[in-house]
Amino acid sequence: MELGSMLRYAPPFLYLTTILKVLPRKGNKKGVMHLNDKQFMQFLDELREYLQQPKVFVTNIDRAREFYNAVSIAKELFTEEVVEVRSDPLQTGAMSIHIEVPDIVMRGVREIKTFSTLIALADNFEIYPIDEEMVCFAAVFHGVNKKI
Repeated sequence: MELGSMLRYAPPFLYLTTILKVLPRKGNKKGVMHLNDKQFMQFLDELREYLQQPKVFVTNIDRAREFYNAVSIAKELFTEEVVEVRSDPLQTGAMSIHIEVPDIVMRGVREIKTFSTLIALADNFEIYPIDEEMVCFAAVFHGVNKKI
């Protein structure tokens, strides 16, 4: 898969931490990476090589249960939207939930607590605009599948 097409499907910065964990690089003391053009091209070459290598994963049953519990919660909260389940394009074993909605409004204590449970199950989440009328809720769950 070309890097450009892979990143087209990933929300902004959603997988940046994963990229840095897969391909650790030396940064400054604060952990911030600064790459010049040559270093960035080297990074992209290493990423391309990693993505082309065959990988075998096994399902982490406990984490998979949490993930599918989160999917059920998302379907309960967002009854009229499509709850899309995706595997990690960087092939690290993560899974994610993506939901495109006009707005995210939780009405009542029960919905707020249920939404909080969904967020607590995820390793990270984002809400970002797609266009003038739609936003995307995305939640990432690391460790659903384990590379062997």
